[in-house]
Amino acid sequence: MHAIVVGGGVAGLATAIALHRAGHVPIVLERSTGAADDAGSWLQVASNGVGALRALGLGAAVSKIGVPTPRLQTFDPKGRLTAELPLGLQQEEGATRSLQRADLHRLLRTDTEQRGITIIQGARVLSAVDEGDRASVLTETLERFTADVVVGADGIGSAVRRTFGSHGPEHGGATPTDVLAPVVNIGGSSSGTGLTESETGPAGTLQFRFGRDCFVCTLRVDASTVMWFANPRLSAVDGGASAAVGMTGAEWVAMLPRLVGRDVLPTPALLAGSADVDVWASRTTPRPVRWGCGRVVLVGDAAHAIPPTAGQGASLALEDAVILGSLVASGVPATTLAVHMHERRGQRVRAITRQGELLDTSKTLGRVGSIVRDRFVLPGAAFTARRDRGGPAAWMYRFGPST
Repeated sequence: MHAIVVGGGVAGLATAIALHRAGHVPIVLERSTGAADDAGSWLQVASNGVGALRALGLGAAVSKIGVPTPRLQTFDPKGRLTAELPLGLQQEEGATRSLQRADLHRLLRTDTEQRGITIIQGARVLSAVDEGDRASVLTETLERFTADVVVGADGIGSAVRRTFGSHGPEHGGATPTDVLAPVVNIGGSSSGTGLTESETGPAGTLQFRFGRDCFVCTLRVDASTVMWFANPRLSAVDGGASAAVGMTGAEWVAMLPRLVGRDVLPTPALLAGSADVDVWASRTTPRPVRWGCGRVVLVGDAAHAIPPTAGQGASLALEDAVILGSLVASGVPATTLAVHMHERRGQRVRAITRQGELLDTSKTLGRVGSIVRDRFVLPGAAFTARRDRGGPAAWMYRFGPST
């Protein structure tokens, strides 16, 4: 089977590796001409994502990058610890890892190149189409690539998703759930100057601090580096959500300390130690999940963009790649791959997406909701985790090719 993979990010490279391991010949089309990932960004590869990397033969390689992150601590606005929870499997080889996106991309790209897989850079795909006995994509230079199957791994703004079925716009255009919801993420890497372990936790422990008007997540990577992001309550910003979505990093640097108020949050120190602050908007209500049609298949964010604070975006993309590779290896025809992906992945992706939506909702609750979260919901989850050795979300962190 000859495959065209559109997108050279985490989802695309992992898919190319999985298809190659299944004995097939993929070509990767990447629109950028340089590095595909932002060297300054960081993410979690949860235990299930680590399991997917092991299935791709990259378990030993991923264990050499990033930092194990097996625990999560949560705090109320007064700085009191409300829960301590496992963040994935607790065995060392399967622990959740926090790492630079660029390091994960480099790991995948190195393996892709060592396999001799062709990566064509500067190939901006405009459209994809199932032509019956083959599938094709068209680039902005009017070059057409054909194959047995096209895999759209080109992210949230996927051209493959928009256009498969014809070389033109997707019928009906955007739906209401395609519109970005007003959730703003502000983040960076702090030198750790002025931050004590009591404010950010020991290395490898993720901390969620729920303020009245701002949520802050921190991860101490080592003695000198703290990764962080914040989600402000947009209604607390002058001008409300409409003004907040368009604010620059410099404007948020001035605004965030004002949102701390009486809360015990390390925001001012984090900002003081960060040379650069990134700002990006994300969805609370994702687009409908779509796995493709016929010989055109979608994976990763192209199929199912989920709230980034679920900590599962990269892991689900890696899972998709493994499952697609296993389907191809088992002889599933190219014309029914999208149907089989829906059957194998649909329920799990929806359930994990729901977890992310609940987390986003919990960040900036009102007074009563915050009390319920901090005094009952989170302590209850911690109790369940201790009792059941993993808690109610343990299912999310387990993955194998048969999942």
